[in-house]
Amino acid sequence: MTRSRDVREPGQLAGLKIRTIQSPIYVKAVELMGASPTPMAFGEVYTSLQTGVIDGYEHDASTTLQQRFYEVAGHMARTRHIAGVLGFFASSVGLARIPREFRAAIEQAAIDAAGEQRAMGPGEDAAATEQLASHGMTIRDIEGHLFQNAAERLWITESRTLDATQWLEAIRA
Repeated sequence: MTRSRDVREPGQLAGLKIRTIQSPIYVKAVELMGASPTPMAFGEVYTSLQTGVIDGYEHDASTTLQQRFYEVAGHMARTRHIAGVLGFFASSVGLARIPREFRAAIEQAAIDAAGEQRAMGPGEDAAATEQLASHGMTIRDIEGHLFQNAAERLWITESRTLDATQWLEAIRA
């Protein structure tokens, strides 16, 4: 989302100060897209946009709508570079406490829940995006492959550094 620049292609992100969360992977993602990442607490986004401290921020349509950020940001460039995922985690000690006959059902329930959660996203995103457009926000879809070369180089480097090339290959398969 940007205050005043209608971003239609990745090169137009150059020079923009884009707020992101204070996480190395998010900072790197914004940097790889060509913008200047600006880690900042979420509570500071509205006034920072209003006063020009930042030029934009990365977030989803629903949050933009709920927080009324459309009042201070007029443009959305949808890159879809981050997928919100939910995790279901348990330690081996915790799993050992669950009777064996229930484990398969729990695993299947987690898989089913993940599928349902992922299926809900596009409809919710479309509804929020429509509402943002009705508030006057300009919406642009940016093709993700336009950002992929820089990300690809990072994935290869990081997977080698972490000795995780087999994980990267499995994800791609």
